Amino acid sequence: MSAPVDHALAQSAAQLAWNTARALRAGDLHRARRDCEEALRRAEAAGHPAGAASVRTTLGRILLAQGELAAATRCLEQALEAHRAGGRDRLVALTQLALADTDRTRGEPDAAIGRLIEAATAFVRSGEVTYEAGANLQIGAAHHAAGRLDAAQRHTELALGVARGARDEALIASCTVRLAALHHERGRRQAAQRLLADANRHYHAAGDLPGELGCRLGLVRLSLERGGPHRAEGDLRDEAEAIVDALEPLGDPWALGAACSTLGAVLGARGDRLAYTALARADRLLHHHPTHHVLPAIDQGWLDLALGDRDAALDRFGAVPTAALGSVTVRLALAGLRHRLASP
Repeated sequence: MSAPVDHALAQSAAQLAWNTARALRAGDLHRARRDCEEALRRAEAAGHPAGAASVRTTLGRILLAQGELAAATRCLEQALEAHRAGGRDRLVALTQLALADTDRTRGEPDAAIGRLIEAATAFVRSGEVTYEAGANLQIGAAHHAAGRLDAAQRHTELALGVARGARDEALIASCTVRLAALHHERGRRQAAQRLLADANRHYHAAGDLPGELGCRLGLVRLSLERGGPHRAEGDLRDEAEAIVDALEPLGDPWALGAACSTLGAVLGARGDRLAYTALARADRLLHHHPTHHVLPAIDQGWLDLALGDRDAALDRFGAVPTAALGSVTVRLALAGLRHRLASP
């Protein structure tokens, strides 16, 4: 016979898990991880395996956000196995959404799509339209990573329609960011800029600080690309530095690394050798990312151009490994530098 469940301890674990969700929305990954690990300890001590598996799904998401890809994958796979064994279809689907993020982070979009189709099908059966829309949004992101832009746009617009109907500000924002990236990759930078500004407003309404900071960072890059080096003076530097400062306490090394790399591009475009410092920090933060580790080297191309070394900037393209091109972020960084090279 299995030991009886300690319901009081299980309830305290559930309360901590709820606190974790609030910390995640606020972007406080350090607190979220602390609360989540304690919730897992309590759920296991209470003899509540279903509760423990549910907490593992959340903990896996946190570990991924903190750049611990291998640990996140192990945690999520443990959760998935337990959810399947318990016949908890909804939690299987939610865990598959998180595992799809690990696949995309590794540059494996087609592996992600298989998981996402399973999740979307489960949400259709349960009638959870906003979760279904979230799965469709991720399918769109996976198609985008694989270079299938038309399929990506179809899935993203489908998700956006549902998000607007549900008045889900965070989901509207996420869909709008994806559409902005699609426009950006197609060279429609002005449209992408408008969409990112719109997404930023929705993230603000949702109280999603990491989402807001991501939009602001995208707007800095688009302004840099559209305006050339002279637009990098003053305001763009101040904004890039403010984003780095705001990301510092949130505990997301990969988001911080991307911001430092963008700051390096902004400084580099004006010929400021402080770019080397920002890019060196970005390199340390992104070193273990499966694809984004190439961003600082790409962004150093802005400094190459400002210092008159066009050949060095051109060499940046050939140095990017093929596997990294499965990242939309990497492709957009290359497109921005290519656009600058083509400008008078």
